[in-house]
Amino acid sequence: MNMDIIDKVRLFVPKRRRRLWHYTSCQGMVGIIMTRKIWATDILYLNDRLEYKLAVDLVLNELNQPGVLCHYDKEERTYLKSFCAYLQGVPGGDTEQGIYVCSFSSQGDDRVAWEIYGDHGRGYCIGFDYQDLRESLKQHWWLVPCYYTSRQHSKIIRCFLRKAIHLFRTKQATSIDTCRASILAEREAFCEFLQIAPLLKHSSWVADREWRLISKPNAHITPLRRKPRRESYGSGNTEIPYIEIELEEKDKPLRIP
Repeated sequence: MNMDIIDKVRLFVPKRRRRLWHYTSCQGMVGIIMTRKIWATDILYLNDRLEYKLAVDLVLNELNQPGVLCHYDKEERTYLKSFCAYLQGVPGGDTEQGIYVCSFSSQGDDRVAWEIYGDHGRGYCIGFDYQDLRESLKQHWWLVPCYYTSRQHSKIIRCFLRKAIHLFRTKQATSIDTCRASILAEREAFCEFLQIAPLLKHSSWVADREWRLISKPNAHITPLRRKPRRESYGSGNTEIPYIEIELEEKDKPLRIP
């Protein structure tokens, strides 16, 4: 497979939107205009803190389907089981390759979004041109929709598992040590997994019609930290890792339609 998982996922992208919307508070709106920056949050600190676990569970469920593992030989089955154990043992954003997400919506006037993200209707909904946003940030970011249905999840996970097996077979062909081939393949497969995990959301969130800017792995990002807005993120002392995304170069106007 010559195509990255994120590009494969693009095959399932619905027709392109002319505009995407970002709901924020009044303070957030002022900050975006004054700094020309928008925040992206570590995937483990989003509203749905179980997102990483959902992606792991989808991989496990797919491999537990009757007859699935029969398609692989003994060494490949051992590799997949080892990789699944690795996924379950790594707490997502607690790695050197943490993934950061900034959320948008395809809906410009959504009651739920106003309530949750727009300061209970007191904030703002900022429109961004899809193509402008995608082009200005494509070097270190992907702009893709989230997926909510089991059918979509299954397609994406199967695509990922094909890539994971491809990586193992490639490493195995160039190494006399199967154990070393498995370790090397696991590391690369984990990078691929981090690319798709933020795309997979539980069906209960479908009303968000969410699109996401997702940081690419190995982007050498140094996060900042801020205090949580509410206690639901854990203890009151927990700080949320985030990064600032520059929306435009300083000598250009900030394009908010």
